[in-house]
Formats: sequence, structure tokens, C-alpha cells
Amino acid sequence: MPSAAEYLAAWGPENNVPYPRKLWMEVLPAPAASYPSIDFIPLDMSEVFTAYLEGEVELYDQVEVRITDVKPYRLMLIGTVPANRDMWFVFNAESGEVMLLDIEAPTIEPVNSSLAAFVDFLYHLGIFIDWDNGTPGRAPRAVELKRQLNEIDPPAFADPESWWSAVIDQLKSGG
Repeated sequence: MPSAAEYLAAWGPENNVPYPRKLWMEVLPAPAASYPSIDFIPLDMSEVFTAYLEGEVELYDQVEVRITDVKPYRLMLIGTVPANRDMWFVFNAESGEVMLLDIEAPTIEPVNSSLAAFVDFLYHLGIFIDWDNGTPGRAPRAVELKRQLNEIDPPAFADPESWWSAVIDQLKSGG
């Protein structure tokens, strides 16, 4: 796991926002291992993630969602997809997973098995972006990025249509 200084170097020293790590670990039932070692997340990661929110919701708001007849999800809002503000990244307060909630549909899909893995993915993506020299050479670098990310959290790529699979496919195609 990278150090706080390495995260800041990858995201930029001004491109982060604190999250209530200590409080969440005290009051939420998510396993302790699901939290990253740092108490901040990036503010903005290009087309993939933003913690800048618009509308009536605020960062870290609790959201309760019932998709089926099962127990409702207790979720904490951690960000959105920049190009679609109706797609929310949420932290599952029970399991520790990061999920993508489409508030229009409503549907929910897994993104990462933990907040720690999600933050680590954003760290590696930040490095990828920093070293990007344009479309030539991007596809093989995206393949290597996927290999690295798959070592961190294999379930993130279990579905070929998952969020991270789509991100990698976009990078491989030059986007």
C-alpha cells in the first residue's frame, strides 16, 4: 500500500479531500480492512471519478437504497462519474465495498471489494495519467495497468462489463 506522500504525489497535493475515516471506523460495521490507510480521497480523477458534487446531496451523505425485496443498502456517497452525475460512487457501510449506484434506474453494481482497493485503483490511475504521452503506446500501458489492478482486486474485473473493465477498454482504445 502506498504512503500518504505517494498518494499525494499521484493525485496532486491540492487534489484531495479528507474523509471521516476514524469516525466511520468507529460507527460503521464495515470491516477495518476495507478502509485505506489514509484519511483523504482524490477530488477529481479526469473522466473516472470526482468528489465535486452538485445538487442537494453532499459528500459523505448517507443514502439508503432498496433495489430488491432484500434489506436496503446503507451507503455513504463518496463521489460521482464526472460525465454522468446520476452515477454515484458509494461506500457500502455494511460490507466495505465501493459500488456504483445509478440513481435514475435505480441499479447498483460492484466497483471494488473495498474502499482501500478503490483508493488504490485511483492511485495507479493517477500514475498512469501522469505518465501518459498520448494515444501511441497507451494500449500496452493500459494492459499493464489492468494487470496491476487485477492483482489488487480481482473481483473488480470478474464481469467483462464492470466499471473498471470499461475504463481499461476505453484506455486501450485510445480514450
